[in-house]
Amino acid sequence: MLIDRFIAREVLTFTAMSAATLSFVLVLGNVFREVCELLVNHRIPLRAILEFVACTAPFCLTYTLPWGFLTALFLVFGRMAADRELLVLHSNGMHIWRVCRSVFSMGLAFSLLCLWINAEINPLARERMKTILHDIAIKTLLNDTATHRIVRLPGKIIYIGAQEAGKLHNVQIFEYDDEDSQLERTVVAQNGWLESLQASDELVIHLENVKSDERGSSDDDDEESVVSFHPSISAQETSYNISFFDILRKYSSTNYKSLDIRILRELKADLETGEIHSIFLTEFNKRISLSLACLAFAFMGVPIAILFHRKETTVGFGLGLGVACSYFAFFMVADNWRDHPAIHPEILTWLGNIVFIPAGGTLFWRLAKR
Repeated sequence: MLIDRFIAREVLTFTAMSAATLSFVLVLGNVFREVCELLVNHRIPLRAILEFVACTAPFCLTYTLPWGFLTALFLVFGRMAADRELLVLHSNGMHIWRVCRSVFSMGLAFSLLCLWINAEINPLARERMKTILHDIAIKTLLNDTATHRIVRLPGKIIYIGAQEAGKLHNVQIFEYDDEDSQLERTVVAQNGWLESLQASDELVIHLENVKSDERGSSDDDDEESVVSFHPSISAQETSYNISFFDILRKYSSTNYKSLDIRILRELKADLETGEIHSIFLTEFNKRISLSLACLAFAFMGVPIAILFHRKETTVGFGLGLGVACSYFAFFMVADNWRDHPAIHPEILTWLGNIVFIPAGGTLFWRLAKR
């Protein structure tokens, strides 16, 4: 009983420390650049920034909790093996299965926690992040009272001369090709006003007294194609739609799609309707399979740590990094191929568990027989 408490306390301590460190690094790498831009270039309340950062925690925990748990196993059991504590326990009649009983219980508990996060918490947090970014876009991106503002979005540049009482003045929109950066279209309006269509994920700029030029080409028989612009097209009033996801890509590298904010029950309902798409099927299997990471690491981490029997902290972190990257690589490949149903990416999401759990169980069984 005492050895169970000791191992559980040590593993929990190192898991918390490792997961917190990895989460901090992951959050820092994902949102630090975007948060700095919002704080420096826009008058964003600090509360909104902190709430946005807090919403990234569930997503980070699905990866950092298993990673931290694996690192803790390497640190605890590597040290115990190096100090021959496991040999002493075995000499006193305590089998390795008895020593690791608390570890497997913790792995199962952490897996259930990750399943709850993947199924319910993370989608709700990502939906909240989308709402926060929508509010930021409305309040600061196009409702700023500064004059001569230039807003850069993917594939377009928007110039706003001034804004007064909700009215936009001297609006100029330049559309260009992302590949060769060539100007494709220009839209110039004397006045305009903004409308948010959150239901359709769009921002609409209503323009008045509009002139539009579009790029074209004139082909000659013996000469190369010459780029030119069609004559100006004028309109008394028109609207210009901006995809909300273009604005999100300006502020965050995270891909916010309707699939990411759907809880597991909603994904299951979509699959039961008969309209099974590879993307939905892959996401559904990924959330369940990824939740088993802690259990897979419990089988794999203990025998590897004992076989290496190193108690240095750097060695433990290095082993955890290598094993975790190998495991999560299967999910990265599945995400990249989720649009190709012929490859069955939903099966790729289970390869990590199919490989790691039997391999770890075999190593543990051989270790127990020694």
